[in-house]
Amino acid sequence: MKKLVLLGVIIIFLITLVGTGTAMAKGPAEKATGDVYFGTTWGDVHLTFNAHETTPAKGWVYWTRSAPHANWWSGPVIETNVIDADDAYFTVRVTDGDPVVVGCNITLHVYDGGEPGINFDTVKITEVVHSGPGNTCAACGQVQGPWTINNGNLQVHTY
Repeated sequence: MKKLVLLGVIIIFLITLVGTGTAMAKGPAEKATGDVYFGTTWGDVHLTFNAHETTPAKGWVYWTRSAPHANWWSGPVIETNVIDADDAYFTVRVTDGDPVVVGCNITLHVYDGGEPGINFDTVKITEVVHSGPGNTCAACGQVQGPWTINNGNLQVHTY
C-alpha cells in the first residue's frame, strides 16, 4: 500500500512538473514596435505602432501625414507575422480617421535595419483591401513605399 501511495505522489509530481515546464516554455510574443517619421511625395508621415504576434493578434497603429495632403488614420492590429529579427508584416483594420481609408485593412511591412534606425529602417504599405462585406475602401489596391526612416526607430522582436 505504501508503494502505491508513493507511486501516486511521484506521478502527481511529474504531471505538475511537466505542466509547469510547458507553461514556462511559452515566452513573450514576437512583435514589431515603432515611433518613426519618414517623407513621402504626399507629405511627411509620423507612424506609431505596436503589433504583437498573438492569437488573436493585438496592437494598434496610428498614422499622421502632414500637408500638402494631410490625413490621419488609426485602428487595431488584426494580424501580425514576424518573419525574422529584421522583417515583420502586420495588418490594421482602419476604424478612425480619413474616410478614404476607414473600412480598409492595410498591411504594412517593416524592416529593422539595426541601430540606429535612421536611414536604415523602412516601412512599406503592401496591401490595402476591404475589411469585409458591406465595407467600402476608396484606397483599395494601393501599394506604397518603401520609405526610409529619417527620425525615430522601429524594432522587430524575436525570442
